[in-house]
Amino acid sequence: MSLHPDKARFKVRIEQFIIAELWRRLCVEFAAAQTIVWDCPVPGGCTLKSPDFLLKFLAFYLQLEIDEHGHDDRSCADEDTRLAIIAADVDLPGVIVRLNPDVKGFACFRTKQLSNGQKVFDAVEEHFTCLMDKAEQEIRKHLTNPPTELLRVFIDADPASGIQVSRVWADEANAEARSIAKRNRLRLMIQKTKRFFTFRT
Repeated sequence: MSLHPDKARFKVRIEQFIIAELWRRLCVEFAAAQTIVWDCPVPGGCTLKSPDFLLKFLAFYLQLEIDEHGHDDRSCADEDTRLAIIAADVDLPGVIVRLNPDVKGFACFRTKQLSNGQKVFDAVEEHFTCLMDKAEQEIRKHLTNPPTELLRVFIDADPASGIQVSRVWADEANAEARSIAKRNRLRLMIQKTKRFFTFRT
């Protein structure tokens, strides 16, 4: 690569732009988290479901989900199940903040081509700033007044649209997710026990 810098490729995702900007704005608050999870399974959890970005505090958690293109490639049921299983792994009240950078007419990014032919994302400053301002305000609100239940927040870059806040799932969906997590924990304990006795013998 050092011999041919014109051929270098560095893929940065929209998700990384957004999380990096929120970290810049809220670095002190985010640094107070006990656990920080970025695009990998929750430590101590029993599934491989990964949040885009998750901060676990003493009594609650904050989860960021970046819905590129509104996550048109996923069904609502699949996405709700994924979020419910992650919530069961964390096992605390929390806020799931869903950011849509691609709402029609207010897209936060456009692609441009560099001189080496590489296509990269370039922020549309007005829309990106609007999305980040709304997200920062909402996140600060929940960090100042931690939730006692599980909430989901929807935010986009349309300055005329409000911020939608709702309870995440019906009791049945929560019960199903917790049941899945409980079965996974039991399976993990059995596997560890088997390994222990195999090692001893």
